[in-house]
Amino acid sequence: MNYIKTLILLFLLSSTCVIAQSPQDSLFAIWQNELQPKTERLNALNEYLYAFRTHPDTILLLSNEMYALAKRIESKRYQVDATIQSCRAYLYLGDLEKALEAGTQSSQLAKKIGYHFGEARALGLIAVYHNYKGDPLREIEYRIASYEVARKALEENPNSLILGELKSWPVQKNIIDNHNNILGEIYRNMGAYPKALKYYELALKDYLILGNELMVAAVQNNFALVHMKMEEYDKAMEYFRQALPVFEALGNKEFEANAVGNIGYIYEIRKSYNKAEEYMDRHLKARKEIGNPLYIGRAYSSLGHLNLEMEDYIKAFQYLDMAENIFSTINDQANTDMIFINMYRGDIYMKQGKLKKSLLLFEKCLESANEMHLLSLKKDAIDYLYQINKKLGMIGKALKFHEELLILNDSLNKDETGKKLMQVDFSNKFVADSLFQIEEKKRVQLVFEKEILQKTNTRNIFLGLGIMLLIISGGLWNRLKFTRKSRNIIEKERDRSDNLLLNILPSEVAEELKEKGEAKARDFDMVSIIFTDFKDFTQTSEKLTAKELVDELNLCFKRFDEIMEKYGIEKIKTIGDAYMAAGGLPVSSNEATKNTVLAALDMQEFIKKRKAEQDNLGLMGFEMRAGIHTGPIIAGIVGVKKFQYDIWGDTVNTASRMESFGEVGHVNISQYTYELIKDDTDFAFTKRKKIKVKGKGEMAMYFIERTLDKNKK
Repeated sequence: MNYIKTLILLFLLSSTCVIAQSPQDSLFAIWQNELQPKTERLNALNEYLYAFRTHPDTILLLSNEMYALAKRIESKRYQVDATIQSCRAYLYLGDLEKALEAGTQSSQLAKKIGYHFGEARALGLIAVYHNYKGDPLREIEYRIASYEVARKALEENPNSLILGELKSWPVQKNIIDNHNNILGEIYRNMGAYPKALKYYELALKDYLILGNELMVAAVQNNFALVHMKMEEYDKAMEYFRQALPVFEALGNKEFEANAVGNIGYIYEIRKSYNKAEEYMDRHLKARKEIGNPLYIGRAYSSLGHLNLEMEDYIKAFQYLDMAENIFSTINDQANTDMIFINMYRGDIYMKQGKLKKSLLLFEKCLESANEMHLLSLKKDAIDYLYQINKKLGMIGKALKFHEELLILNDSLNKDETGKKLMQVDFSNKFVADSLFQIEEKKRVQLVFEKEILQKTNTRNIFLGLGIMLLIISGGLWNRLKFTRKSRNIIEKERDRSDNLLLNILPSEVAEELKEKGEAKARDFDMVSIIFTDFKDFTQTSEKLTAKELVDELNLCFKRFDEIMEKYGIEKIKTIGDAYMAAGGLPVSSNEATKNTVLAALDMQEFIKKRKAEQDNLGLMGFEMRAGIHTGPIIAGIVGVKKFQYDIWGDTVNTASRMESFGEVGHVNISQYTYELIKDDTDFAFTKRKKIKVKGKGEMAMYFIERTLDKNKK
């Protein structure tokens, strides 16, 4: 063993008690003892590393040694274990691509040799990789796969739960017990809080039955985190106070740090600053004992923000400086944290009246938030820049930032709606992905069968040539029949693919894409765009179950699609509860504007009838605004994977404004659209007062309805 390795190992041992060895120390001692059987040494090291979390570099070093020994004794099972440990280390270090490579390698080898619990743990780590990558769909997929492998292994060999794959670290038991807890965490991160609480309740029952005191407290901690997200701080505090004594008694610093930090945060929200400082000091102390620089820096940052709230700006700057010193040593891991540091400093300067210093910091924050595509932080930075410019008397700049803030708020509101819909849309996506995989496999199989058929028939022709003409004739006839059958199947599959393509692209664009492999963006001079949006959608959706919400939306959007088809209008997309369509593309038409208006009126009529039906049944129904504007746009395909047909231009933004400034039950049109159809006797118009629209000034708008409807009134 070289000098550096020896120093690291001595450092690990130096932190132990001289009087008595802990179980972890005993395991490490077995690994070091070269007189022990090699499998015993590997088993001890593997177990030791699962209990050792704070120094990923050391985990990586020891896992490499473990892999080398496992390879020497030709133990594939311990090669799997070593690679799993490497995967864990890479995840801790933030090297995600190497983590995925190690996780995939270990899961494939484990599956090959029938090491089920190794495969389950590797799949679980790949799920963590997808969590870090922000892909909850794939994370859930791998979590469930991990659970299913472990559960199947237990069913095949029930004794393995008692004997354990490791002597005192039953990996399989850990995977199965944690299944509900982990799914709860995924749904918590998605914002699906009722579903998260449901899985946490299941996990709590499991841990109470098993008598696992630490994990009971961990689930209580998770309950608290959900209630914090829901801003139910009294319930959150209650759960944190139940869990904290258990973490302290069991010496689990990671959980303890999490709990005291969050208790401090709740006290800060309540403006109980002395209590907040007490718990945040404990949080910092616990983080220092654990030794992860990123979280130590965040603990200093939290204290900096607390002292900002307490208006002790000198201490606030001191803590923020200490946080920055740590963050500067870990580069990319702390980019987001550095934005917060600069925001806190900018806030202090603004409160001190040092507006120009504050301005520079928030401009820097905005630049960083833009680079990292962090919409929420971008919004905060723009809000501060608006306030500072206003105080400096720079009204033009202040108004510019105010307009940006309004636009960004619109985007964030739509993102939030989309996020809610995503929670209930996962099952549909899983089905779609599965169908796509089945279709792809079927297509490949058909091509393969056709190739085999051709080779087989060619061989039969040569072998039988000149010997048995009758048999050859029969073979040729069978070949022809089978080829026709295969061709028919392939044609059906191709037709199905074409139909799927036509569901997401206009027919002209789909043909261009199939013919040339690409479809160029085009300019259109005269397109009428519809935007619709349901009133108070977020509040209404909270009163419905996920199934009720999706069923009602699906019913409405399905009817909208039928209306678009009736009038030859191109559906563009849905964004949460908003529906967007355009008349006059991809083929221009003189009737496009009129047809677009008729389509919007039909949509409003349907929604009114549907609302009346729902009211009669005592059920929730939607009310809708609709807006139309006509003008030039650019249209084309976005992306190369899961692409979609989309449109851009100021006309799109103005149409969105027509919807925003419309009223429930009406179709609101712009002045320009009005000028195009004002002489059409099928329509009646109600002129509205000019409305001030951000970025547009005052705009004239009209409510439009059918003349027959007007006469009825």
